[in-house]
Amino acid sequence: MKSLTQFAKTRLHEHQITINQSLDTYLAEVFGKGAKEYHDAVGYAIDVYKDIVTRTAKRLRGSFVIEAYRMFTGNVLPDVIQAAVAIELIHAYLLVIDDFNDKSDLRRGEPTAHRLHERYHKEKLSLGDSLHYGYSTATLSGLAGMHHAGNLLLGLHFPPKTLLRALHGINDAINVTAYGQIRDIYNQQILTVSEADVLEVHRLKTAHYTYFNPIQLGAVLADQSEETIQKFTTYTKQAGIAFQIQDDILGVYGDPHDTGKSNKDDIMEGKATLLSVYALQHGSDLQKKTLRAALGNRELSDSDFEAIQQILVETGSLQHSKEVAHHLVVKAKESLYREFPDYTESEGFKFIAGVADYMIERKL
Repeated sequence: MKSLTQFAKTRLHEHQITINQSLDTYLAEVFGKGAKEYHDAVGYAIDVYKDIVTRTAKRLRGSFVIEAYRMFTGNVLPDVIQAAVAIELIHAYLLVIDDFNDKSDLRRGEPTAHRLHERYHKEKLSLGDSLHYGYSTATLSGLAGMHHAGNLLLGLHFPPKTLLRALHGINDAINVTAYGQIRDIYNQQILTVSEADVLEVHRLKTAHYTYFNPIQLGAVLADQSEETIQKFTTYTKQAGIAFQIQDDILGVYGDPHDTGKSNKDDIMEGKATLLSVYALQHGSDLQKKTLRAALGNRELSDSDFEAIQQILVETGSLQHSKEVAHHLVVKAKESLYREFPDYTESEGFKFIAGVADYMIERKL
């Protein structure tokens, strides 16, 4: 199978422009309309959410919606672009929650939503805990964003039965993602996490809501059966897990200017990744001790972090992670070609297949 990376990369850039334009219009004309009439704090919360959702992003999820629809219909309707906007609003909601869970300070190189609200509290309010205010207000604005997305979907010009299927699928995806996030947080609290545990979290979170659900939404809008949609599951599982493995590699070794966060974040958070778990399983006693001391250490020094980077190389963890991701991409593409032989020449199919290659080759 030839690589379709360049095709996917080019199409993704085109969708990024289209989705951003539609998103900007929706945010200006519909999202949070009248929020400031409730209170200045409400208006500010809506503005912060708009800031989060409009920060530079690949718009991969929205692009999957568009191309899954195109794969089965050969065209793209304006309302499908609106569905892509809804998916990106939902993604921003999950990012706000994720940043709260991870105690992250930065999102795409700028302060996270809860940090912006914390600053608002310090500058304008007199009583209470600034950080708690930040966490609380950020998550509530995320809920508003999620339900705006639901209303946007329900207003699309598709048959009511189709829209109910679409919203039902999204709600199911949010549930599965929540289950995965709970398990991810749990994994950070225990001493022994297996490689299978890590990959299962990737399946429940990234594979399901970044890959399967947007493709599912596009296919539902194209009036495809549940049987047809389920044929994507092997692809979305394998490609989605590979995407997250690459994301974790970039989190530790990527350029912070590109990733928008410190390379130390995942280690300081104590995140259970394939990188950390494999190193703990295959390192020397000293390497394991050093890594355990670093995981979850919010005061981790630059020199100690560099030692961790070296340990991940010396234990073979970095190479192993790359090999697992590559193997999963091969399996994902094989499944896609096997399940959809009649669509291999369609542009939508080529995009979906090409994304698997591109997402493990990317530097961001």
